[in-house]
Order: sequence, then C-alpha cells, then structure tokens
Amino acid sequence: MLTSGWLNAAPSLLNIGTTTLRVALDISPKSYATGALNRVVAGWLLPQTRRLANRMCMAHIMALALLGFSAISAHAQPQTLRVISDDNYPPYLFRDASGNLEGYQMDIWKRWEQETGIKVELIATHWDQAQQALLNGDADVIDMMFRTPDRDATYDFSQPYANLPVAIYSHASIPGIASAHDLRGFLIGVQAGDACIERLRADSVTNFKLYPDYTSLIKGALDEQVKLFCMDEYPANYYLYKLDPTQKYRKAFQLYQGQFHYAVKKGATDTLQLIEGGMARIPREDKIEMFQKWVGQSPVLLPYSRYIAPALGLLSLVGAIVLLWILLLRRSVKTKTAELANQHQRLQQIIDGTAAGTWEWDIRSGDCIVNPRWAEMLGYTPDELEPCTADSCRALCHPDDLEQLVQALEAHLRGETDYFASESRRRHKNGHWIWVADRGRVTRRSPQGEALTMSGTRLEITKLKLAETTLKQAVEQQKMFIQQAPICVAMFDRDMRYLACSNQWQEEFGHQQGSLLGLNHYDVHPDIPEKWRQAHQRALAGERLEEEEDLWIRADGQHLWTRWMITPWMDDSQTIQGIIISSENISARKQAEEELRLAHTVFEHSSEAMLVTDADNNIITINPAFSEMTGYSLEEVIGKNPKILSSGRQGKEFYQELWNTLETSGEWRGEIWNRRKSGEEYAEWLAINNIYSEDGKLFRRVALFSDITEKKRADALIWNQANYDLLTQLPNRRLFSDRLQQEIKKSQHDHSQFALLFIDLDRFKEVNDTLGHSHGDYLLIEASHRIQRHLKETDTVGRLGGDEFTVIIANLPDPSVMTLIAQRVLDALAAPYDLEGEIVYLSASIGITVFPEDATTSAELLKNADQAMYEAKKNGRNRFSFFTPMMQAMAQARMRMMRDLRNALGLNQFTVYFQPIVDLSSQRIHKAEALIRWQHPELGFISPAEFIPLAEETGLIHEIGDWVFQQSAQLVKQCIPIVGDDFQVSVNKSPVQFRDRTQAHQDWMEYLSGLGLSGHNIVVEITEGLLLNADSGISDKLLHFRDAGMQVAIDDFGTGYSSLSYLKKFDIDYLKIDQSFVRNLSGEGEDLALCEAIATMAHKLDLRVIAEGVETTAQRDLLAQIGCDYGQGYLFSRPVPAEEFMQLLERSAA
Repeated sequence: MLTSGWLNAAPSLLNIGTTTLRVALDISPKSYATGALNRVVAGWLLPQTRRLANRMCMAHIMALALLGFSAISAHAQPQTLRVISDDNYPPYLFRDASGNLEGYQMDIWKRWEQETGIKVELIATHWDQAQQALLNGDADVIDMMFRTPDRDATYDFSQPYANLPVAIYSHASIPGIASAHDLRGFLIGVQAGDACIERLRADSVTNFKLYPDYTSLIKGALDEQVKLFCMDEYPANYYLYKLDPTQKYRKAFQLYQGQFHYAVKKGATDTLQLIEGGMARIPREDKIEMFQKWVGQSPVLLPYSRYIAPALGLLSLVGAIVLLWILLLRRSVKTKTAELANQHQRLQQIIDGTAAGTWEWDIRSGDCIVNPRWAEMLGYTPDELEPCTADSCRALCHPDDLEQLVQALEAHLRGETDYFASESRRRHKNGHWIWVADRGRVTRRSPQGEALTMSGTRLEITKLKLAETTLKQAVEQQKMFIQQAPICVAMFDRDMRYLACSNQWQEEFGHQQGSLLGLNHYDVHPDIPEKWRQAHQRALAGERLEEEEDLWIRADGQHLWTRWMITPWMDDSQTIQGIIISSENISARKQAEEELRLAHTVFEHSSEAMLVTDADNNIITINPAFSEMTGYSLEEVIGKNPKILSSGRQGKEFYQELWNTLETSGEWRGEIWNRRKSGEEYAEWLAINNIYSEDGKLFRRVALFSDITEKKRADALIWNQANYDLLTQLPNRRLFSDRLQQEIKKSQHDHSQFALLFIDLDRFKEVNDTLGHSHGDYLLIEASHRIQRHLKETDTVGRLGGDEFTVIIANLPDPSVMTLIAQRVLDALAAPYDLEGEIVYLSASIGITVFPEDATTSAELLKNADQAMYEAKKNGRNRFSFFTPMMQAMAQARMRMMRDLRNALGLNQFTVYFQPIVDLSSQRIHKAEALIRWQHPELGFISPAEFIPLAEETGLIHEIGDWVFQQSAQLVKQCIPIVGDDFQVSVNKSPVQFRDRTQAHQDWMEYLSGLGLSGHNIVVEITEGLLLNADSGISDKLLHFRDAGMQVAIDDFGTGYSSLSYLKKFDIDYLKIDQSFVRNLSGEGEDLALCEAIATMAHKLDLRVIAEGVETTAQRDLLAQIGCDYGQGYLFSRPVPAEEFMQLLERSAA
C-alpha cells in the first residue's frame, strides 16, 4: 500500500520537478514539450527516451546556457561564502531522520565550492530566521527566495533559476475553493516570512495563522487548526504523502508561479556576480544528474526564449524526439514491468530515507510484515522478530499504553475513524523503552465489511517526547514564577489561551484567582480593540512591543489606564510558542496628566484674560488673552504689580473694599475700568481668587477678566444673532457647520480623530404641546446647559433646530472614551426638570460617528450621526448608538420593506389574527381583538412593530386599517349565529388614521350595513396620547363613532401621560389595563393596588375594564376579585387565525 501511495503521488511530483528545473537549466516554458511527450514523461513510460533526448540535446543546451552567464569578477574573492536558506524544503534542502542536511541545493553548492575554490558555509534554519540573518549580516546570500515588490526594497536578486508553482490546499470538508476571492473570511495557514502572504494580501486575504516551518504547518492542518493553507507544491506533495495517508487535503488551485533567486543585501551586486559566475562553470550534464538524484526525472533542455534561432532548431529536435518516441513505444511496453519494479525499489528507498518503519498486518492470520527500519527502531533485525505477529508486537508495548492503543485500533477496525493513530512506548532489545508513533489504515475489507488487512508507518519520537516533557516542566516553572510575580503579567500560548498569570493581574482586572487559566483572552475580553489583536499577532511573529498605553475596562466595568509591554516567548528551539504581556496601572498618572492638560488648555485657550500673581501681588505669568486684551507681553509685566493697568477711574475706597473682600472671602468679582498699554481705557469684568498652600497661607492670586465695553457688546450681539441660536446661545446650524469643517481640516492636518454626536430629546414635542412653548423653551435651555457642563470647553455644542443638538468632541484619543462621554450626557439629560413647579422627566437619544473612520465630509458625518441617533431611538430611546455600515444597510432594507409594504395588501400577504376577550365572571368568550400579521415571501414573519410605523409614515395605514376592519366585520358576521348579536371585535385605529380628514368612518358604517351588522359590533381601540393632543377633528370623529353605535376603548391605559380629564371629556366605554401591571400581579403589591384603583374608577365612571396579558389562573382570579370585567391573554389563547378562533368560540359557547 505504501508503494501504491508513492506511485500515485509520483506524477504530480514529477510534473512539479520538471517545471521547476525549466528555469534552473534555462528551459523555455512555452516550448517545453509537446502534449504527447509530456504525458509520456508524466507517466514514467520511457526513461530511455528521456535519456536519449538529453544526450542528443545536451551540447546545444550547454552552449546556449553558458551565453547567459557573466564572467566571474576579477576582484579579490572572499575565502568563505555564507549561504543561508530554509531547512524544510524537500527535495531542494531538508534534514534527514538524523538531522543532517541533504537535497539538491546541498549538492549544487558543494560543486560550486569545487569550481570556485571558495569555501561554502551552508546554514539552514527556519525561513523567517534565515531572512533576518541576512539582514543582520550573519550571512552573505540567501538561497531559494521568491522575488516580490516588498522584497525588492530590501534585497538585490539574481536571475531566476527555477519555477515553482504555489498552491492553496483545502480540507475535504471545504469544497468550492477555486480562487483567492474564495479565501476571504477563512483562516489561512502559512509559513512565517513566506512570499505568499504578500500575494494573498494583495487579493484582500488578511487572516493568517503563522507557522515556523512547513512541517508544523502540515501538522497544524492535520490537527485542523486551519483547514486551508498556502504552500509551494513541491514540499506540499512531499509532506502530504508523508503525513496525510488519509488524504484529508487536496490541491484547491494554483495561486501563482513563483521563481527561485539568489538574494543579497541591497548593493551587494559583487556577491551576486560571484555566485552566478560560479554556477555558470558547472556543466549542465552535472546539474541534470544532481537533479535526477533527488527528483528522478531528466528535464527536456531548451535555451532562453530570447535566442530565437536556436529555439527554432530545438523545436525541430523536439519533433524528432516525438517521432523517435513513436518508434520506441512498443519496446517501452515490454520494459514497463522492469521499470515499475525499479520505481518500486526507488520509492522504497525514499521511504527508508524518511526514517519511517512500515508494517502490514493480516488481521485474520495475525501475521505481520515489517521493514528493516521498523525492527531497527527496537534494536532487532527482521529475522530476530520472526515469527512477527500481532501478539508478539503487542507484547513489546508498555502496559500503561496498551489500553489506549487497543481502543484506537478497534475503533478504526469498526470504521469509526478514517485512520488509526497512536503514540506508545515499546521495549527496546536493550531493555529500555522508546516512544513510537504509529499511523495506518485498513487496506482491504470483505464484502461484509470485515477488516482483512491493514498497513501503516511507524516513527520513533523518543526525542520529541523528551523535549515535550522538558518543555512542560519549564513552562510549569515559568507559570509558577509568573503567578507569584509582584507585577501584573500574564503568559499566553499561540492561540491566546491563558497559560499563567500573576495574582496581581487577576486582581487588577477584576478576576477571581485561577479563573482565567485555559480560557481564551478574546473570550474573556471580547471587546478588545482590533489594534491590540494586531499587536498580539505582531508579537507572535517575533516583534517586541514596549511602552504601549491604552484604556482598559475591567470585568466589573471599572476603567483603567494601563501601560503594556508585549514580548514573544520561545522554546528551546527558538520557536515562538506564545507571548507574555505585562502591564502597569497608570490611571493616577493619566488623571493627573489630563487635569494638567485641561488646566493648560483652559489657560492657553480661554477667551478670558488671565494673570497669576504671587503672595506679594507681583505678576508671575499671563495667558495669551491677557496680552491680546491689554497689549502687554509677558516680558513687560512679569514681576510687576497689576496696578500698571489702573485707569484711575476707581477711587481708594473701591480698592479698599476689593482687598477687604479678598482677605475675608478669598474671592472678588465685579466690573472695573482699566487702561491698555496704548492708553485706551476699557471696561472689564474681573474675577480674582486666592489660592492657599497646604498650611493655609496665601500662595497665589488668579485674576480672570474680559472686555465688556459697549462696542464689543454690540459687535458680539450682531455676531451672536448670525451665528448663535437665540434661545440657547449655542452655535446655530451655520456656525456649527463652519466649526465642523474647521475640525475636519485640523484633524486631517494633525492626523487625529474627533467624534460627532447627534442628540435628539425623546418625546419633547409631547411636553411642548402639553405644557406650552414657554416651558418647552426653558427645557431646551436647561438641556443645552446640561450638555455643556459635561463636555470640555474645547468641544463644540450646537443646536440645529427644534430639539436637536450636535456636539464635536475634538482631539479624540480613542473612540472608546465616547461611551463615557455619551453616558454622562444621557444621565444629565435624564435628571428631572422643574418647570415652574411642574416636574418633567425627559430622556435623549444620541448618535455617534467618528472622523475619519466613518466618513470624511461634514455631510456624511451628519448623516451618519443622524442614522445612529435613529438607531438609538429604535432600540428604546435614552441610549446612544455608534454609527456602523450596517445602519446604512438597515436604511436600505427599510426602503425595500417600504416598497414591499405597498404591494403586500394586493399580494394577499397580510392575515388578521384574533385573540379572545373573555368575560371573567362566566369564563366565556364575549369579544376579540383583531391583530394584523405580515408573512413576507422572503423575510418570513415581520412584526407589526416594524411595518406599522412605515405604514403610518407612507400613509398606507389608511388602506391597511380599512382592510383589517373589513376582515373583522366578516368575522363578526360568522360569530353572531354562535354567540348572539352582542359579539364585538376590537380594531386598533392609528393616530394617523384619526388625523385623516376623509370620511373613512362613513365608509365603515356603509360596509357594516351591507353585512347586516350595526356599529355596536365594532370597538375602536385608541391610545391615551391621541386624546392628550386631541383637536376638534379628533373629537368630531369620536362623536361620529358614538352616534354610529361604535364603542371606544383606551389601549395600554396607565402607561402614557395619564390624565383623568379626558375620561370625562370624551365618550369612552372601555379601559384596557396594560399587561405591564398584570405581569407581576400577586396578592400584595403596588400592581394589584393600581389595577384595583383603575377598575374602581372605571366603574364609577360607568366604564368597563379589560385586563391584558393574563397568563396564569392566579392573575385571572385576582382580577376577578377586584372587579375586572374582562381578561385577555395567553391563559385563554394566543392570537389565532379566523378558522381557529371560530373553533375556540364554538367550544366556549358549548
């Protein structure tokens, strides 16, 4: 079976090898071979033909190839050339089972050494470490490097010497991967430093898992850490054959064709000339022989395509070879058997070269066949193990490992696993134990499914197990050290799982001791910003990150400023196994810095002039506004007394009173006239404050003053009228737009961020209409003050109109701080308002967008913030929402829903459900409420809460409402024969329908008349809010309904701005107690008292009471005890279609 596997893999290996050698030996890909000849080569049918063709072409090819090489430079040559490359790239360069380097590149560099007389020091390591070694000067040249645009900036490259296809490989469970576009969103496994990373990023594929070498990449794929990976085809086929006998992975598609180059540091062109000159000295025949040694294929040699005439001759030669192949075809068939035997022997040698033992097991007889390497692992020869049976093999197994081995084997024999895999200890001939890894599968079963034969491989892993044990011990010691460390530090593996963390880490971030180990860092903190996730990946790639600062939110919600350091940690082989993060709590320092920054900002940017004096009243500093207002510079006033500004207008008594007030209260405020340096007098508003030291002695005096002369006041008035809202004195739309545009320019110049907030007061119109515009104006002013009090002076607050405010939060260090600012504003606006004794509660909805992440123009920013604000309203108001691209998609979806809503009625997508209303005294159904449902053909069920507002907005509510009424009337007609003429259906009527000026109620009466029904059979349900804002038109419609015999019910009574006056003013028949009062109803409590009060009041006013949301018999009984007339809820029935409702009604009436 092993031989069969290699034979199956051989054609793909040969194709890659042949393609690879084309450029290495100057072969033109376009004229490589005819299709027939290529199939012969791929099938390994005529090695004689290949050798004959090689001998016939060799002289021509060598002559043409040598034309391409430059003469080796005559300057002084180095004594040693340090060559570094990847040690994990078979067959070019890889390590055998003993760790020794071998491969084509090993042989070619030895030959180069012979040709040039220069010693070659070949260094093989992980690919990313090889690149770094060249840049650090630890090597002269790096071999087997793909050339990319990014690498061109760092290296100088030779001409390409080999073509190598690079492919994407996919797990069998992921079909349909055919292009780079299909990879987006998947995690792609790649070798660290591989050129395919740059290529995939160019195709917008950015999610990678890095592995140090190809072996760990393949093993990671087989362990399903990733299910897609990128790898050069040559080593991919080698390792998949070696490690993936079950063929979980297949080539999905070729990503691109790479080329091998020699690369040196930028400017080291002399080294390149030396290398290429030495390679040119090696005869082509020798290169072919060396390549055949590792690949087993002789390529067809052609000159560079740029030599047109020789190329035409070579094409003729290829034609001759094809003719020769036809003549030799019969002979080749005869020799096929011998050739296959040779191939079997060669492939067996390759298997032996991998240091793997092989075994075959005849399950029925128990006999086993093993290769010499299998026996050699245990210190035996195959003869010494005879007879080799399953029992004798089992006897060599360690007793502690036998149970798991047998379980894994039996599971595979039963067909429960794709392959058998086990690690166990086996007794060596010398008596000690060695660790081995077995892997195999059933190769033949009987027609009944019984396993007959099984084959597999075995590798010795004793050193690996010892290394794992050593590593585990080291890690445990490191964990203990970290746990006891007196600093905030945590250790993670490559998947960001906690391996260890100090007690201080857990305490600092609000976690219980030992609760983090084994958990994923991102699961514990799902809101970690993307920049930190990227920082972790950079550290996992080998980068050390120091002195990073960020705001952290603890598990209990507390905000901490921390300074981080992230470093990778490595195992003994210098392979990165994870990262270590240490942090320092710098919240106190940040707070102090912020206070200093705020104080400095206020001082430097305040529009008021400021000066500071010492205790002896000598000026020690002034702000720019002082110089601007007085004309004096700092140098002119420092050390002087502020009386240099005195105009002489104030007398001695004025200053005595000023100083007395300062001495007694520590502050003074008032108007004063002073003189500028120019001699001009001006009026100013002056505030002086004493600052005392800790011992209570006077330390400093701070004076703030502003120019309040008449001219400035007049200018300010004109400017204010043009740029400020007259009511709130906030920037109006014009000034705010200008400020926003300036902030955009400033942020573009400084490469900084700022946030735009769109604030809308919730239900302000109701308060304004109810309490009057004067109260509404006062509320707007108070709201603006509350907003400003919770922002920095550098932030801009504006009023666009109505109850809409906008805010610019400048110099935003991190968008995450906006949650704190927005919440502070929400809390301030939600506090009660005292409007001349009338206590009013209000809330706000805030939309937030960030420049430049969300948009770069003022119009886009305002639109984004507005959309985010409406999202906050949609989610319940009194909250904030950040703009996301999803909101744009939701807006588009809303437009599509509005479009579909226009056609829904005509396409019969609406259905009316009916929920019974039960007489609590008789427990019979007396009424029903009509509830509309929309079954969308694509979106499924759509809640009325989503489409009713759209229907009201578009005016479709009138047509939909009339249709619901007609369906309800038809149900009444069907129900009357069962329960009598008093049966009623409640129909909800939107405020938009009531404000319509048409005579829809007259149409309703005509429809009822046509069915032989009266208005008494319909109950119109309205909300309290409609009556609070009722105009004469609404009153008239209610009167029309009453005159027609229709009754009116108040829905959700008690949840709005309840007022008893409208119950007396309007002709109301039913009150429906909202389910929020019924939900928690018990024998005691406020909800029962409220329900009883509503029922008592309603009965006193000759009204009937319906309780909504009745779900339990206890609720029903309590409602009946307090005199509630009717009940409605899931206890009796959910809303059901008309047919089911009729069945309920018939059972109720029985």
